[in-house]
Amino acid sequence: MSYRDILLYLDDGKSNHERTTTVLQMAASQGARVTAVTLNTIVPPGIRVKDPTVRSVMAKEAAEERIAAFIALAKEYKIESDSRTISEKTAVAVKKSCPVCTQF
Repeated sequence: MSYRDILLYLDDGKSNHERTTTVLQMAASQGARVTAVTLNTIVPPGIRVKDPTVRSVMAKEAAEERIAAFIALAKEYKIESDSRTISEKTAVAVKKSCPVCTQF
């Protein structure tokens, strides 16, 4: 079985770089393309700023940095890639109208 498309979630966790390089290596071996997705609502760890506007700007900048790092690595591995940033307006994992989903 070979992969054609791989979806990669980017976050600010310690394993993000390792996960990214592993996925890119796998994509290279399979001739696959990689689409990276991140949220622009993840506030960098250690931030003590309370102002929601400043926190939002910092989160968006961090998302841009994650995407830029991914794009640079994908170019290094010569992998066809794409990226998406999910904005706060669409960053909803579970719709409250789903009776099964709200049980968890």
